[in-house]
Amino acid sequence: MNFYPIPPVIQAEVFVRIPDALRCDGQSTEWRGGGSSPPSDIFIEGPTYLNGDLYVTDIPYGRILKIDAQKQVTECVRYDGEPNGLAVREDGCMIIADYKQAKRA
Repeated sequence: MNFYPIPPVIQAEVFVRIPDALRCDGQSTEWRGGGSSPPSDIFIEGPTYLNGDLYVTDIPYGRILKIDAQKQVTECVRYDGEPNGLAVREDGCMIIADYKQAKRA
């Protein structure tokens, strides 16, 4: 028996595609993500939203990408880490959850 109504079906659609210029095709990384094969050219997680901008982490390549309201994608942080979770404060300071280290950008 379920006391909650059946959730509505939501039709998903692609919001934005990461441009080829921001993909890390052919670059090496130590990250394996629990698998034995090398990761793809990008692995996005940890989305957060602030002031009309969407920020996502790229775990294998230590990057934070920013997607603005016009769907322009830019790399705003790159470092030797494996960022997974992310929060952006009103003052722009990023709080990054990282598999390898603690980092403040």
